[in-house]
Formats: sequence, C-alpha cells, structure tokens
Amino acid sequence: MAPPSTSTSTSTSTSTTHNSAPPNSILIIGAGVFGLSTTLSLLLNPAYARATITLLDPHLPSSSSSSSSSLDDPPPQPPSPSPAASAQNPHAASVDSSRIIRPDYALPAYAQLAARAQGKWRGGYGGEDVYRESGIVLSVEKGGSEYVERAMGNAERLGCPVQGLAGEESVSRVLGTGGVGGESGYVNWGSGWADAGRAMEGCGGWLREVVERRGGGVLRRGKAGGLVFREGKGRRRVVGARLDDGEEIRADLTIVAAGAWSGALVDLRGRAEARGQVVAYVSVTDEERERLKDMPVVLNLSTGMFAIPPVDSMSGLSPGQEGRTGDWVVKVARHAFGYANPTIVKPEGEDIVASVPAKVFSPIPEEGKRACRSFLQQTIPWLGDRPFCSTRICWYTDTPTGNFLIDYHPEYEGLFLATGGSGHGFKFLPVLGDKIVAAVEGALEEELAGLWRWPGEQVLPFRGCEDGSRMGDRWMVLEEEWKRKGERGRSML
Repeated sequence: MAPPSTSTSTSTSTSTTHNSAPPNSILIIGAGVFGLSTTLSLLLNPAYARATITLLDPHLPSSSSSSSSSLDDPPPQPPSPSPAASAQNPHAASVDSSRIIRPDYALPAYAQLAARAQGKWRGGYGGEDVYRESGIVLSVEKGGSEYVERAMGNAERLGCPVQGLAGEESVSRVLGTGGVGGESGYVNWGSGWADAGRAMEGCGGWLREVVERRGGGVLRRGKAGGLVFREGKGRRRVVGARLDDGEEIRADLTIVAAGAWSGALVDLRGRAEARGQVVAYVSVTDEERERLKDMPVVLNLSTGMFAIPPVDSMSGLSPGQEGRTGDWVVKVARHAFGYANPTIVKPEGEDIVASVPAKVFSPIPEEGKRACRSFLQQTIPWLGDRPFCSTRICWYTDTPTGNFLIDYHPEYEGLFLATGGSGHGFKFLPVLGDKIVAAVEGALEEELAGLWRWPGEQVLPFRGCEDGSRMGDRWMVLEEEWKRKGERGRSML
C-alpha cells in the first residue's frame, strides 16, 4: 500500500498559444473516443480542407485518399454498423457492450454538454438502436452524497424526468429486480445507456466513408513508439511520431489522444494516469431478459458498483476477447479508484515509472470478482450465484479532478493533448470532437477551457480521481491483486 498522499506542485507555463492559420498536416495518435471524434470533426471542417489529417492506431485498417472532391451533404450521423466496419482495439475503454449515457453531473458544464450529446444519441448517432433510454438510478448508502444531490439538481434544471428515492424500498421498487441498489438517491428516467462497441463501429465506418469520398485523410495502422522532437532556439518542438518499426510520421501538429496509453508517450504523472476498473458479464436467456426489460441502470456512488440491463451477447464483442455464452449479457462493473499498473516507460527520452495499461486484461483479480458478485447478489438476487461468462479490466485515464485534459503542452511546441477521459468520456462522443478542434484553435468557450486546461499542479503521489464519484481503496496495484488469493485487509482511504 502507498503512504498517505501529499500534494506537490511543480511550476508549469501557460498553454501554448494556437497559430492563427490551420496547420498543413495534423497527426492524431489514438482512435478511441477522443481521437476518432477529433478526426471526424477536422475532416468535416472546411477550414482544414487543404490539411492532411492522419489518424494513427494499431487497430485501424490502413487507407487514404488524395481526392479533392467534396462530400456534399455529409451524413448527419454515422451509418448503422456492419460486420465489415472498422477494427477496434479490444482493450479500449470505449469498446464494450455498454456505456452509461446521462446528463447527471455535479458540475453544470458537464451536465449541459452531456444533454447536448444525448440529443444526438436519441437521434440515432452511432447507428440504429445503439441508444437505449432505460433510466438510471443514482444511489447512495447512509450519509448521502453531495455529488448525487448536485447531479439531481442539475438534471431537474435541464428538465429531466427526475424522481427522488427517499429509502431503500423506493430504490428497490424502481429497480424492479427483486433486489436493492442503495438506501436512497433518485431516478432519472431520461437517462440510459449506449451499445458502445456498435457506436464505435458505426463511427469508424462513417470515418472511412468521409476519408474515401472527401479526401485529405489518412487512416494508418501502426503503434506510436514515441514522439519525434526537434531542437530549436526556444522550446523543443514535436514534429510527429516514431512507430515501433522505426518509421516516422511527420506533422505540423501532433495530437496525443491515446487514452490510457497516453502516459507512455507524454510524461503525465500526477496529471493523468491509467487506472484499471473491473467489469464482469453474466449470461441471461430470452425469458430472463424479458423479466429485466424495465430495469434501469443502477449506479451506487457509495461503492462505485453499477449494473446495466441486458444487451445481446455479441454486441461490442472485441476480437481476441474471451467469448460470451448465451444470447444476452448483464454487465456488472465498478467505477472507483481502480488499480495502478506501475511500468517503466520512456515517453520523453528518459526512463520513468508511470501507470499504463497492463498487457493482460483478463481475468480480473479475486477482490474484483467478489465485489461484482456481491453487487449482483444484492441487485438481482436470482442471478446472484450464476457464474460470470467473461471478465475484463477497463482502463480509465484518470485526472485528479475528473476533468478532461484538452490543451497544448506548455513545454513543447506542436504538441496538443486530448485525453483524461476519467471514465466518463464516452457519452460525449457526438460532440467532443468539435470541442477539441475549438480548443486547438483557441476558440473553446471559457468555462470548458478552464476545466480542461493543462493543470499547473502535479499531484504526487497520485491519489486517484477526486471528482466526488469515486470510493474505495486508493492504493491497489494490479500485479499485487492478481497474486492475492485471500481476503484483503481493511481498505486504506
């Protein structure tokens, strides 16, 4: 276990001022939510019509177009996904059976932005039937939660159909599974979840269509082994990325949007670090799925545990991921401080120890299995003892505040960061790319720019995301938990 944290501060300069003219070439590293949405926004923005936009990811199908023809009336939303849609990183946080879609945030800025994104989800963004409006129960145990109270207030101000739940019986009645999900809280019947794997698949197909018909885009399969630096009279300049095979891709502007892998390319210690969360799936039959058809998402913010209603078992099933059995799966997971994975990396030319995703993503540690089992027994008792058909570790890129990191690097010219999703970035997929492009241009609205700017303070040792939505042990290390077979000791908060 780590010692209690003390916050340390390192001096940083303010963010780089953007250039007034669009760069001639832009390299985006990472095809997750941040990178994919940014690439789409750039390609559909007339200001970048003459720029070469390259998206680099190890799981992309390589393609390019030099066509100068325009794409008249581009589709307002991605087409429905098909079996031939884009390959996806099987370990990316955005590639999964389901992700919660909610405007229920303690901060009004996120609530409002999520509500705008949700409007697009309702309109079919990502493909037909990708979004399901089941409702969501935000619950707590004794003592309540300031986060839940503020989130409920913001949801009400947005006009959401919100209902307070004053006791355990009220929570149980709304849940409708015969179980309990917390001692109090509220339900927002205007929230729900999206089939994340299908949404990313649909957006990947849309991106390929835009590249092929509009031109100016390059989809490149490859892994960035490091950034390429050029020395100058002032600050060093990033001029692209070096692939693992030694090839270099040069660009006027490099955007690191590599999710939980970003810390392997840029030193983000104390500002954005990877943390692993446990996810488990249990198979259900058609009849059992019908029995759960009115179940809302339930998220207990006192424990971080949540469950999402059934989705078809092949939905979001990633290449190489352990196969699921049965026709439908219920997802049980934890949104907490997560596991660190200290690893020696060399992001800027020198060896450092940073938490980045492990190379093995399943099975989850025993303590995670016990947590998922206990929550399943509590919320859906008649499924409580059914074996998990698969498990995985979902890697967040956590910031100390839970705010995204979308800004120029203060020490290197030509380097922009779009990362720090902190476990809640997926829902913003329909609107995030435009916000990132606005930040690149220096035109992002002041409130979001303030939330997403490069943090001047470096929090070491990293205490995890402290946005009010996380609970549990702050100091778990993945390798240690894999080795541990017996019951864990008392958690150190």
